[in-house]
Order: sequence, then structure tokens, then C-alpha cells
Amino acid sequence: MLTQPSYIYFWLNDKQLSNKLVTQISAEFPLWQKIVGIENTPTERPAGFHIILTDYENLKNGENKFSEWLAFSHLILLMEPLEAEEILTANTYEVKNYILKDTKHIFLHILSRVIKKAYDAYELRNRLQLYESIVVNTSEGVLVTEASNEKHERPRILYMNDAFTEITGYTLDDLYGIPLDVLRGEKTDKTEVEKIEKAFENGLPIKTELVNYHKDGSDFWIQLNSVPVKDNHANILYWISIQRDITQSKKDSEEIKRINTDLQDINKKITQSIDYAKRIQNAIVPSVQKIRDIFSESFVLFRPRDIVSGDFYWLTRKEDSVLFAVADCTGHGVPGAMLSMLAYNLLNQTVKDASHANPAWMLKNLDENLINLFKNSQPENQIQDGLDIGLCCLNTQEMFLDFSGAGHSLYHFRNGILTVLEGDPFSIGLYKGKKEKKFTSQRVNLLKNDTLYLFSDGIIDQPGGNDDSKLMRYRFQEMLNEAQKLNLIDQEFFIQTNLDNWMNGRKQVDDILVMGIRI
Repeated sequence: MLTQPSYIYFWLNDKQLSNKLVTQISAEFPLWQKIVGIENTPTERPAGFHIILTDYENLKNGENKFSEWLAFSHLILLMEPLEAEEILTANTYEVKNYILKDTKHIFLHILSRVIKKAYDAYELRNRLQLYESIVVNTSEGVLVTEASNEKHERPRILYMNDAFTEITGYTLDDLYGIPLDVLRGEKTDKTEVEKIEKAFENGLPIKTELVNYHKDGSDFWIQLNSVPVKDNHANILYWISIQRDITQSKKDSEEIKRINTDLQDINKKITQSIDYAKRIQNAIVPSVQKIRDIFSESFVLFRPRDIVSGDFYWLTRKEDSVLFAVADCTGHGVPGAMLSMLAYNLLNQTVKDASHANPAWMLKNLDENLINLFKNSQPENQIQDGLDIGLCCLNTQEMFLDFSGAGHSLYHFRNGILTVLEGDPFSIGLYKGKKEKKFTSQRVNLLKNDTLYLFSDGIIDQPGGNDDSKLMRYRFQEMLNEAQKLNLIDQEFFIQTNLDNWMNGRKQVDDILVMGIRI
């Protein structure tokens, strides 16, 4: 349908201006004869003219033909008359159907500007409809307030959408023309309010979080994002504020903080307990100095993976013998440490019960005592864990050493030559295998400068290198072989350095324990 214009501007290209064409127009639109004054005879009417449309309803009767002629671009409809400032000098580019001529065919008006204004107005209306739809239908509260005035009065509320009403309980009738203060209360942070006011004074956008108050008096948290709306001269017309209810998010955040605080307190207490357990563990195992009082050339490289360890070393005297061991309990950390303390005490008891220093008998006795202890519990509570251990009995009078191992080996170096004494393939503790457990002893006659090494599997299982592989026994043996020219204290540093280079910053996967003794 045609929209009623105020003016119709006609422009006929010179090539199209002919008696035949004028006759056709007049014949197909008889009413135009009356309006325009064109008869069915040739006319000297100028090519360009305009008329004021006074009989639009009659013209609409010929709308189809009118549109058909419009498709040939013979005429243009405008919604308003040309203003004085819209009269421009014609450009030299190709003339389109936007030009009027006077009787001398001189270009008077360029209508493209007017048409563009009409198109821009149409686009603006569409955009405004889109914006209105967004504001009305968004789930976030939208509030429009006036700009700050010269009297420095607080901005007053002009508009709110339904989402804002749902959040606050207020309708536009409740708050229209009222300052924003009505939404604030005792719990509202005054510092945040000052930030907002400062931003409004300076015409700057602001994003913040603060407490607002519901119509029923209850408080709630909002995330506020306010931006100024300016005219073409950068004057602020309004402020648009997007408000999101973040009360639940704040509650969740506070709950997480509370839980984190509780966990930190619990973790602190656990850490304190573990630290105390470490002190107990350190008090029970022999000091390195005690070992060096017996073996002047010796070292203990002990690296627990956690604060406390499932590995332990042990040393005592019995008659003419010195007994020493390295043990690796199942697990690490607190569980491993508890089992290691239990095994340590059972080992002390085993030595007291032994008639003489026989490591194989001691391992058998230790195994039986640990199994019996675990069997005292209900079947569902029985512990399936145990320990691997290498136990040495050194006769200081006759200078021989008896070794018995449960899953552990003894490395013996003499003149740079390594001899490996393998332990039995059983662990101490509950055993599900079918083969009968039988612990054996191996004897070595010692010479001065012989070097002995006991170790847990933590060092050989440590990943590292270029391909993240385990260190393995052969690399550890090569490391020890290179260290033979060093004294035992320097050997400890040498092994630590090589181990660090091997790990290259990787996480330690197990407790690491190496004991070295030179005769």
C-alpha cells in the first residue's frame, strides 16, 4: 500500500518526454489531468515540476498503474517537501532519477539527500524497535535514569523493564521520578555508591557490585553496569544501567570461602599432626651420627616423598655383631609411616628374641609376627600390606657379613668390582603365593675398603631422563661404580646430584633411601 505523501515530484527524462508518453500517462490516469493540468493533447509543460497532492484517495484508485510507472523510474514520491538547505548544485556525474529541472533544464534539487534521510529514519525506527524488544525481553534488569543536572540532584528514574520489577519488586509507577537512593540501605557499601556517583559526574561507564534493597525490605546483591547515552554533541542524555541479581552467586562464593577456611584449618591440624609424627619417626630411627660412630665412612641418603616415610633404616648391636637394615613398607606418607614404625618395633623385638645374629631366622620371625598381628583383625579388616627389607649381620671379630633379603638385594664393591647378593623373592607380611616362604642367608668375607650398599626401590623406580623412563638397576649400578673413587661422604653428594639431574624437575614418585658403608 502507498503511504500518503505530502508532495509528489515528477521528473521525466528528456528522451522519454514526448507527446505519446504524456498522452499515455493522461489516458491511464484521467484524474491526473485535473491535478496536473495535462490534457490529451501535446503540452508545453516543463519537464520538471511538482504539485501539492490534494486528492490522494482518488489517486489511490490508480495505485497499480501508479506503481507500474514507478517501476520505470519516471517519478519519485517524497514524504516531505524539500527544505532550503537541501537544494544543492547538481553534480556532473550521471544523472539518476533524483533530479528536478526547471524550464531551462537547469538542475535545481538533488533528492538523494532527502531519500537518504528517509531511509535513515526507516532504519532508525527498525533499530529502535529491535532495541526496545531486547530491553523488554531480556532477563536482566534495565533501568534508565536522567542525566545529572546543574543542580547536582541525584539522577531520577525514568524507565525500568519487567525484569527489573521482578528483581526489586518495584514497578515504574512506584519509582518514576525518584532518585536511585530508594534502592539502597544499611548494607549498601558507601564506597561503591561514591564510585557510582563519581562516574556519573565524569560521564564515565562503571561496573561494580553492591547490595540493593527489595520493595519488601530484603537485601540482595547486584552486579551493576552503567553507561551514558550521549547526543551528537557528546552531551549526556540518559544513563542506562544493566542490573543482574548475583545474590546466589555471592552466597555460593561465601560458602566456598567458608569451606576453604575450614579445609585450611583441617589441613593445618593434619600437617601439624604429620609433623609431629615425623619428629617421632626421626626420634626412633638411628641418627646418621650414630651410624658413623660405628662406621666412620658411611652415609644415608634419605628422601621421603612426603613429610613422613614408609622407608626406614635400622641399626643395632648384638654381641660381637652389628646389625643394619634398609626396609621399604608398602605405601608411603602416613600409612607407610605407621607400618614402618610397627615393623621397626617388631624388628627390635625379633633381635631380642634371637639366640644369635642370624638374619634369615630374624626375617622368618619378623614375618610370622607381622602376619599374626594382622590376622587378629576381622577378615574384612585384615591388612594385605607388608615390607621388603635387606638385613645384614656384620661380625666385627671375624670380619664376615651374613645377608638375608626379602625382596631386597645387597651391592658389594671390592676394588671397583660389583657383586650383587640377591634377596629372596618374598615380602614380609601376608602372602598369597603358593610357593613356601623360605628366607636364606648369604655370607661374605670382608676386606678393608669393601663398600656395601642397601637401598629401597624408590631410587631405581624414579622416572627421568629424556624419555621419562625409570632409572633402573643398571643405571644405578653405573652411578655407584663411578662413585667408587670417592669417599662415602662425597659419594652421597655425587648420588644426589646425579639423581637430581636424572629427575630434571620431575615429581618424586616414591620414598628414596640408600645406605652406604665402607669397611
